[in-house]
Amino acid sequence: MDTASIKKDTITLETIMESDQQAIKDFRIRKINTFELTEINKKNVAIVKKIITKIGFPTINLTS
Repeated sequence: MDTASIKKDTITLETIMESDQQAIKDFRIRKINTFELTEINKKNVAIVKKIITKIGFPTINLTS
């Protein structure tokens, strides 16, 4: 896996984390409802699954 791809995935994961944390805060202050929180979560999970499919789960040993 090349450095550019790793950097891109890292930035994507950091963005997802920030989005998730903001959604939780917004839900707690009733700025968004349960449906909106669930939709944000589904979108974020789909992106994480795509990254895991591409590079493998972090605990899988990818070396011989």
